[in-house]
Amino acid sequence: MNEVYQYIRMIEIILILQGILCIFIILYSLFHKNKQHQEIHSLKILSEYFNDVKKGIKTFEVRKNDRDYKVGDILILKEWIPGENSIEGHYTNKNIRKKIVYILEGGKFGLDNDYVILGIK
Repeated sequence: MNEVYQYIRMIEIILILQGILCIFIILYSLFHKNKQHQEIHSLKILSEYFNDVKKGIKTFEVRKNDRDYKVGDILILKEWIPGENSIEGHYTNKNIRKKIVYILEGGKFGLDNDYVILGIK
């Protein structure tokens, strides 16, 4: 009888461990699914456009599609003050975090194939 009890107890422990493992797998897959496609892109933005984004007037960005942007990705828009040539210039300490909520691919409405219009929120 003692052996039967030990066998039953061992089966109970295995079932409990399987349940715990299933919970971890579910939690991991939910977390992984939410983070799987989200990239963070750090981009320069000129002051005049930075201020309009900050005010909520400008809710889009026109960008060369060299980063494989996806809906759900995060843009860190860093205010940039250009210099007299392309080498000079500097960042201010201002930045804005925006999420891509829509993408209009190039090749439509006169937009070059290599560019996208990103709806941001």
